[in-house]
Amino acid sequence: MKSDGSLDRNKINIRKSIIAELPALAELRWALCSDDVETELPVDKARFTEQFLKRERELEAMGNLINFVAEKDEELIGVISLILVNKIPSPYEINGCWGYVTNVYLRPSYRNNGVGKKLLSFVKDHAIADKCELLVVWPSDRSYPFYKRAGFKSEKREQDPLVLVL
Repeated sequence: MKSDGSLDRNKINIRKSIIAELPALAELRWALCSDDVETELPVDKARFTEQFLKRERELEAMGNLINFVAEKDEELIGVISLILVNKIPSPYEINGCWGYVTNVYLRPSYRNNGVGKKLLSFVKDHAIADKCELLVVWPSDRSYPFYKRAGFKSEKREQDPLVLVL
């Protein structure tokens, strides 16, 4: 923290996650799904973690899942997952793709300090480098304004997915 109480975003590292961090990513996913829940969850944490790790390994093996993390002092404080969807080749675009942004979570104490914006910007830059055509996200009611500020748009109504053309 800075002397004025605000977070020093320069001390936050944004990067691709590594496979050894999957257990920490499971913890972040659990927090994402349980932070605002006031009732008992239908699956216990051990079973959830086992299934999360299995699915993440499957998706990473297919090569279309990339997890990006925010870390401070070697602790993971946030995550965004990007699923790359390859388009069927056409005469106009042989290797087209688009990205599905999901599993977006930032620990509550780091919110509203620009960290989420920095993390999403990193993902957007990566998608552009991968020549993705667009990014799609299905935001929660709480996160909808965040994505709108980042340039995502909806053609119809707020419940529809938001799209960012790259």
